[in-house]
Amino acid sequence: MSTFPLHEHQFIHSRDPRYAQEMIGRLFVPHRLDVVGHGAQLHARADVRRLIDTAITFVTYGAEVRLDPGALETFFTVHVTLSGSSTLWHRSERVEVNPRVACVVSPSEPLVMRWGADCAQLICRIERSALEAHLSGLLGYGLREPLRFERSRRPLGRSPGVGAALRTEPHVEPTDRAAAQLLERAQYESPVGGLQPSQQRRRAH
Repeated sequence: MSTFPLHEHQFIHSRDPRYAQEMIGRLFVPHRLDVVGHGAQLHARADVRRLIDTAITFVTYGAEVRLDPGALETFFTVHVTLSGSSTLWHRSERVEVNPRVACVVSPSEPLVMRWGADCAQLICRIERSALEAHLSGLLGYGLREPLRFERSRRPLGRSPGVGAALRTEPHVEPTDRAAAQLLERAQYESPVGGLQPSQQRRRAH
């Protein structure tokens, strides 16, 4: 990838697996990072744009890696792949994530991931308290159980996908407007997390 979406907000660029594990863990949660394959060289990069209750992070490792963060607990993540692919194990399901398949990870369930060497993602972090408070405000009452997103088989569309759209769109910059558009698209078109607002109301009862 010649141009990184959030290059103006570089956070880390390192070949040291332990340093990358520690620093990227500060953006999300402490986790285990293992480089897969004898002699493989890590080229980790993370760029982050922080907003009020959200953060958009570009992450790539440049090598095949296995990541074990466990349960996120205090925030949701939306994984939008720009290139390559990854496999996520979440809520007793295996999900193949690529530029046509996004994924919403709920904070209360353990997560394990395996990223391909060419995988690059935009990861949207959404604070759990803010999202659940916003939904409670829309519903007019408090949630009686944790908010979870269900899996949908719906693809992102017939276009080349989110990754291609971001690579060719000249106005995608790390601004609040771009972040809002990305979050909206990921929330309502994600094959994992395809609850529409009406379904959310029914499930909250």
